Amino acid sequence: MAHVAPNVAERFDGSARTPRSLEERVRELQIKDKIEAKKSGGAALWLPWILCGMMLFVTLSVGWQAYLNPGAAKARSPGAANGDKKSNAASNSTAADTGSEPVASGTLVLETRGYIVPAHQIQVSPIEVAGRIKEIKFEEGQWFEQGQELAKIDDVLFAAEVREAKAMVALMKAKRDEIIKGFRDEEKAQSRAELEEAKAMLVNFGNELKRLKAGRERGAANEKELDLAIANEGAQSQRVKRLQAAYDMMMIGHRDERKEAAEAELQQAEARLRRAEWRLENCIIRAPVSGNILTKKAEVGNLVSPMSFNVSSSLCEMADLTKLEVDLEVQEREIGKVELGQKCKVRCDAYPKRTWDGEVVRIMPVALRAKSAVQVRVRVLNIPKEEAGKFLRPDMNSGVTFYAK
Repeated sequence: MAHVAPNVAERFDGSARTPRSLEERVRELQIKDKIEAKKSGGAALWLPWILCGMMLFVTLSVGWQAYLNPGAAKARSPGAANGDKKSNAASNSTAADTGSEPVASGTLVLETRGYIVPAHQIQVSPIEVAGRIKEIKFEEGQWFEQGQELAKIDDVLFAAEVREAKAMVALMKAKRDEIIKGFRDEEKAQSRAELEEAKAMLVNFGNELKRLKAGRERGAANEKELDLAIANEGAQSQRVKRLQAAYDMMMIGHRDERKEAAEAELQQAEARLRRAEWRLENCIIRAPVSGNILTKKAEVGNLVSPMSFNVSSSLCEMADLTKLEVDLEVQEREIGKVELGQKCKVRCDAYPKRTWDGEVVRIMPVALRAKSAVQVRVRVLNIPKEEAGKFLRPDMNSGVTFYAK
């Protein structure tokens, strides 16, 4: 094959053509590029529009199917296809917040924290008695049944009051019996004798007065003796009337008013005796309820008085630790998730692996303005007596999980 010079082009028929300059060759290449771009430019310009049209068609088709059958569209959605339980719980929780749809029973709706408190806490103190403690039979944490003895107060003064009250009752009873039964025969005979004696003396004074009046007419008696005789006769006459009235009343008996007065005095004395005995009995301080001793506030030798501010007024605090509650503050935006009787789970920070059943027992009617919250009480259920104060203790931190009813 014959070689051609670099600047000489060869025709298709094998004949040589004239050499081309570099400028001509560059211009020729540019024209070819434009022709090729023009040939392929139609497809390049229409391809994006075709793709957009296809996407629009698919979107409209899916939307039309969702409008005709919402359930099927929801089933084809990625979230439903995955079947994620956490997503379902989140959607139920959102529905509970807005109140648009009911939440399935047992669904977790709220978690919050609070403090454990006794349902009933009592300060134990003497009742209507004050004195020095001479014996204490309790310590912190001990369990006492209702009525068991806790302590004793010195009762010397109160025992003396009981004896005095008993003596007064005996006196009033004897007085009452005397009035009801009436006077004895000896007393009646004595009263009759005094009356007869007074009548005899009245006759004597009357005779003396007659004699002095007759002597005055004859001029044998003076004025002074006559006046004395008149006074003696009048005084004796009044004495006879008084003794006659007393004798008549003795024979008839006492009036009903005196009998009623005597009965009332006896009842008053008996009431004082019962009060004195009650105060003496209160010198033994007993457990007012069944429960544990929470705090000890007195020792042997302390002076206690429920009516004084200068000395101790109580011996201890008691509470039944099988009846505990959790004091919570639920934010206002979440209070709609809480209902009376709602079931809960209680977990204590000290024992995170243990849980207790709970129930909402109180929702306070007044909100806490400063905290934008509402107080809620959850009762801890079924705490055995042998576990009272062992795991759950007052003022411990705890978490509460609320479930839909």
